[in-house]
Amino acid sequence: MNKKHVIRDTYKLNYSEWGSYSEGKRKDKKEERIVSIEKEWMPIGRYKLTHLEARLTVEQRELIVN
Repeated sequence: MNKKHVIRDTYKLNYSEWGSYSEGKRKDKKEERIVSIEKEWMPIGRYKLTHLEARLTVEQRELIVN
């Protein structure tokens, strides 16, 4: 994963700013993450190619979503 992905993803969701997000924004961000995890978009494909341990199992995805 290169620095560009980190910067882009931090812009989309910065956990260090989570407390300043409105309840609606938090809900939207949670739903976005759930979709990304369920569709296996997270972690990103390029990262999974070089870090096989980053691939999530079905059980791991379910645990994160729940």
